[in-house]
Amino acid sequence: MNTSHYDCIVVLCGGLYRKKNGDYAPTEYRHADEFGMLGGNLRILATVAFFLQRKSKNVCFSTGKSAKQIEKFGKDVPTEAQIYAQFFQSYLQKAMRKSNVADLVSPKIFLEDRSVNTVNNLQNVIAIIKQQQWREIAVVSNDYHLPRISALYHMLMQKNKYKINISFLSAEEIVKDAFPNKYNVRIQKAYSSKIGKLRVKNELKGLADLKNAQYVLQEYQLHTNKK
Repeated sequence: MNTSHYDCIVVLCGGLYRKKNGDYAPTEYRHADEFGMLGGNLRILATVAFFLQRKSKNVCFSTGKSAKQIEKFGKDVPTEAQIYAQFFQSYLQKAMRKSNVADLVSPKIFLEDRSVNTVNNLQNVIAIIKQQQWREIAVVSNDYHLPRISALYHMLMQKNKYKINISFLSAEEIVKDAFPNKYNVRIQKAYSSKIGKLRVKNELKGLADLKNAQYVLQEYQLHTNKK
């Protein structure tokens, strides 16, 4: 019996940081860029929880290596999709050992490793969706990110005849539902922090810029370097 709710869970990656031992890892709430808080690791936790709930048999991680990452870490930095997929697989294996899911088959993982910003994420993911002939899609990202993702998606799909039933899902809400009270305080503190408020402020500015046709569609670092 098919218990999947979605043809694919799409995870938009949210940056990297480098550990003391030199290894790369998904950002946590304590990490930020010029726009504010990141917290990409929660997107992985949410996707593990969703997969254990048998929401899909496919998972796609989206983001390559941006000019921002190359400037920060060097040209040999791995793609975000690669690191997020590795951490997802590690977290999932641990979770499956603790859970009674012996019949659960590991997901098929797709890597979209060319995009450098949210617009690229959506463009390239839509291409994969069309190629795979998927129709029901869940896009997982942090709560602060969802309004801008949704607005950009609807802008990109205005002239696209391929019909997709897409749900934009909050990693925070998925995690809070899957792990009652375990992450609530951490999430609340993050969004109340200075970098959390800065992120929300900049996301709202992005929405306003999109509405006023002032949104920068190319990678922000490349755009500002031209000035």
